[in-house]
Amino acid sequence: MRAVASVVSLCLAVGATAAFRNDRPVRGVWLRPPSTISQLETSLQTYARAGITDLYLETFYHGLSTGKQGVFNRRFATDYLASAIPLAARYNIRVHAWVEAAYWQYGTTGSYNFANNPEWRVLSIATGQPGGDISGQVFANLGHPGVQAKLRAYTAELAAYPGLWGVQTDYHRFPVDDNTASPNINPAPWSYDSWSQSAFRTSIGNATVNIYSQAATSSGAFWNQYLTFRRNGVSEAARQMYLGIQEASDDVVFSAAVFPNAINDTAQISKCQDWAPWCANNYLDHAVPMAYAGLSSIDDQLNIAKSLAGNKKVVAGLAITGGHAPAVDQLNVTKTVNVHDFIFFEGSMITAANEAGIRSWLENSVNTPRMRADLNDNLVLDTADYNAFLALYSGSSVPALSTDRANLDADSDIDSQDHRLMRDAIAQYRLGAFGKLTAGDRQQFELARTAAPAVGSSVKNLFDFDIDGDVDNTDSRNMERIGWEGPFAFVQVQLGDWTAGLIGREVTFEWKTSAGVPLFVWSETLPADGRVSIPAPGGVSAQLSVREDQWLRKTVSLNMGSTDVNGIVLNLVNGDIDQSGEVDAADIDQAISQFGSTVPSLSDVDGSGEVDAADIDIVIAHFGATDD
Repeated sequence: MRAVASVVSLCLAVGATAAFRNDRPVRGVWLRPPSTISQLETSLQTYARAGITDLYLETFYHGLSTGKQGVFNRRFATDYLASAIPLAARYNIRVHAWVEAAYWQYGTTGSYNFANNPEWRVLSIATGQPGGDISGQVFANLGHPGVQAKLRAYTAELAAYPGLWGVQTDYHRFPVDDNTASPNINPAPWSYDSWSQSAFRTSIGNATVNIYSQAATSSGAFWNQYLTFRRNGVSEAARQMYLGIQEASDDVVFSAAVFPNAINDTAQISKCQDWAPWCANNYLDHAVPMAYAGLSSIDDQLNIAKSLAGNKKVVAGLAITGGHAPAVDQLNVTKTVNVHDFIFFEGSMITAANEAGIRSWLENSVNTPRMRADLNDNLVLDTADYNAFLALYSGSSVPALSTDRANLDADSDIDSQDHRLMRDAIAQYRLGAFGKLTAGDRQQFELARTAAPAVGSSVKNLFDFDIDGDVDNTDSRNMERIGWEGPFAFVQVQLGDWTAGLIGREVTFEWKTSAGVPLFVWSETLPADGRVSIPAPGGVSAQLSVREDQWLRKTVSLNMGSTDVNGIVLNLVNGDIDQSGEVDAADIDQAISQFGSTVPSLSDVDGSGEVDAADIDIVIAHFGATDD
């Protein structure tokens, strides 16, 4: 089971403001991919201006994939999904693959899925034919192991996409009731076929039961058992999709667009969508109830969904297509039931006419809880927030009130745990729903490094950690720092006898085991006082050393646990001009040979700009010193 990042879900803020949140807001839209990537970018520009952070890109529909040719045939000539992910990151938007799990054919499109496996289709007892919600649709039977296996393989394929944030299952059900007779004697008419009969018989240990005559109406002797069998099959499909994701990644969130009360609403009995166990059994990370009714019913639908979702996040699915209330009016309802995440159906409805209104609503702190780690309150998490945290915490705990914003675990102090939570929060904002720094993130970083800035928007790239408008080596270092899962060492570097100042000097730290086996290196740019925090190995006896230009190597031994360490001083001895590991006669000779020179060199050991008597005196003073 994937370990959820250790963050506190909600902590009270000071005064009368809304509660802070430690998880990243989901502010999304569902979108069918436009025919070209340039058209997609136009949409992304609009979304960025509106404050949208998540794009649920329709990735599987009509039996075709918006991704590569693989488990399913591809829709486009190129891998559209692979192009969309870095393009969306350019606009600070995360891409989720929106999968219409049971919707495998429309007209003849997608018919290849059933060519060799016609038994994978759902059949209606009313007609004996396959079908769906509308004419032309053909749904797959989510209870069939063959269908489940293919969906599992597909979610594994999707989750392996570098930079993909999530997979969302939709149409995860049987079709709506196709019976027009009154009274309706077959309220759940789907999945009446030879495979289902055989599988049901095996499941209950009865070789003679007939689902057509004994489980087709609510008065049938096996009605309830067969209904449960079908619901369990739909749920098993969700579990298999989750397992497919887990095979490929532990940093891809799995969500489902669901009907708020599908299990108890008799009008929806045909869908067999018992989604509450998906949450209870940890298949789902987010439940997205489609609260598409009138304005007066949104709160009721969301409250029902919250009661069924347990401890899982509920993200409101809101319809803003024609005939529905304006987006801001619907958002005002969601906040009354403390649902602060949403996805709009659908993306084409976010236009110049309403983007400003949505943005204004989101920026008003009365409407939405702020991320607790957003210390500068600019609605994004970046290294400015991290540096503000480090201005309060320098490796040892400091007293704090539970309401202090930098006290992320809301206890009595700001300490190593809060430092970890701060990094987790930024990682979950920029690297993935569970804050894992992966090879895929590093691959996407390189694409972001070469990407142009966002067009028509003030937002910065997801990988622009310092939000200065470009993605460069500084951001790479910031990414590695934020993604580090171990403790940190708070170190002060002192370059002996140096008078020119430390600001901007690059120093490389080397970590080794106590036996001298190299672990990793870390480069850091020094501030004026030489104090820096660097990633450290956890749970080992380790050596930390620095070797810088004409200074001898300095090494300290540390017993590292799981928490940060501080008070480490590395005072480097000057004078090893030839970098031999010892201050000796050769260093004195070199300083003398360059006496009077103003050309920058290691012989200018004090950094005065000239090789003079002071430099020779320093070398003589440290004569005989060696690397430790």
